[in-house]
Amino acid sequence: MRLNKLIWYDDYTSGIEVIDNQHKIIFNAFNDFYHAFNSDEMNKIVIDKLIETIDSYTTIHFDTEEEYMIMHNFFGYEDHKKRHDFFKNIYKEIKENKFFRHSRNHLFALNLATVTSEWWGIHITTYDRELTNFIKTNKSKGIRE
Repeated sequence: MRLNKLIWYDDYTSGIEVIDNQHKIIFNAFNDFYHAFNSDEMNKIVIDKLIETIDSYTTIHFDTEEEYMIMHNFFGYEDHKKRHDFFKNIYKEIKENKFFRHSRNHLFALNLATVTSEWWGIHITTYDRELTNFIKTNKSKGIRE
């Protein structure tokens, strides 16, 4: 089985540099993983690197977005935060699954990458877009610079 590389389209760019850079780091981590998976270089180190990146950047990124939501009085804060919490829970379930936890095998890696990359793609193009459009609209009105 082969996995497809995630492609960063210009349409994903929000115009808020810190958020865009964090999204790109997450995309790059998945692409490093996919390269290893497709070239038979998959091993526990590669899988652990993906887990480490997801762990650190989801925390950093979600905190950043939630700070922006509060700072700009974003109307969708509660819903957006619930989506972040949902991701944290589903990711934790996959990561801590007893069957996979110690093996870190191809099936574990495939499951982890597929679920998380699909969630990220939808989240960035829908919910993060809603947030960043709100922030940019309010900035253009002179609200909360």
